[in-house]
Amino acid sequence: MLEQLEIWHFIGKVNKMVLVIGEKIERIANEIAGKKGITNINETKIPLTTVTCETVSMKEVDCCSKKIPNEDADIIYVYDMPIGKAVRASMSFPGIYTTCNYKEYNFIDGGTKNNMQVDVLKKQGADKIISVSFDLDSYQPTNHFFDVVIRALDIFSLENVKKGREKSDVACIVKTENTSLLEIKDTKAVIQAGYHAVMEHKEKILQLVEKGNVADGK
Repeated sequence: MLEQLEIWHFIGKVNKMVLVIGEKIERIANEIAGKKGITNINETKIPLTTVTCETVSMKEVDCCSKKIPNEDADIIYVYDMPIGKAVRASMSFPGIYTTCNYKEYNFIDGGTKNNMQVDVLKKQGADKIISVSFDLDSYQPTNHFFDVVIRALDIFSLENVKKGREKSDVACIVKTENTSLLEIKDTKAVIQAGYHAVMEHKEKILQLVEKGNVADGK
């Protein structure tokens, strides 16, 4: 009985900790955006969409800065949302952060439903897509709880990631086989891996930019 009480006490402490972390992320995003005079997702000058998942309906939710033409009936679209809340909702990773509540919705990380939403970018007017995703082929089995959770989400969203890469003009794949995405000490290594992934496609990206400038008459 004592052991059970200790376990529940521990879980309670963890729940309080992750709740604080989620709220902190939301507050930081609001502060950064606020310096640019942005408080709501619909106030961004550049079209923006954050993808999340609603736990009750189990539907993908796209939080968009601009009205999306030809809305998908299987997706919920939200056009009025505090910018910090939209950021937090898209990264409320199960098992790490508590869910994110907004109005009648309860959100978790969008990667549980669609980890590479390319179609919504095209609907917002993007004619060239550069996607960035993690390498899914270099996984090494582990007993680390969070690594297993991340791998489960990789499996859930695998088909969407593959389709997203195929629809991208440039698909940058970040290799992180020697790092853990959730280890603070590995943050610099993950950032560096992302940099290398993009630089591998530098010439192609520059070509896309040049073609875009020509098309715009610049």
